Amino acid sequence: MNLDREDRQQLITLLQHLPELGREQDRRTILESAGLKQLASNIDLSGSPSMAVSRIVGDLSEYGRFKDGNQALELFLKTIKDLVGFEQQEFLQRLLQETKSQEGHSKPNSSSVLFDLPEFNQGLFTGPNPIFTGRKAELKQLEKLLLNGQDSKICTIAGLSGSGGIGKSALAYRFA
Repeated sequence: MNLDREDRQQLITLLQHLPELGREQDRRTILESAGLKQLASNIDLSGSPSMAVSRIVGDLSEYGRFKDGNQALELFLKTIKDLVGFEQQEFLQRLLQETKSQEGHSKPNSSSVLFDLPEFNQGLFTGPNPIFTGRKAELKQLEKLLLNGQDSKICTIAGLSGSGGIGKSALAYRFA
């Protein structure tokens, strides 16, 4: 489900104020009631409501579509829709309708996720890679950027970008 930046931010703002998403266990319960139990186990639901909701929206958006045609975020929004007020329901309904109209104008492509939940492991970091090799230049660059003791900055952040499945998370894990 492709959300533009404005809709994504509005959705996160709406969801972070829902009492039903205030605690980690409540977030898990909502995801499970939406039929997303296995996905819930792969999403970090801890932390403040704003951080957790941001991760939920991001992960469900990126997950894509199941073989039955439903999208992960769509299932979540249908469940949440009953927990919000009338104006918020209209917003959620608009997002759901836009999803349906996107379906009619685009065919699934190779980046669409088209598999059942039991097979879900793709696209999420599952722990250290026992055969991690190479990436010496990238590790050295991260070390130079983040561990330079001569810098007076309070906080330094580095981002890793690239196509899915190329080892960004494994590289970050190895560096940490």
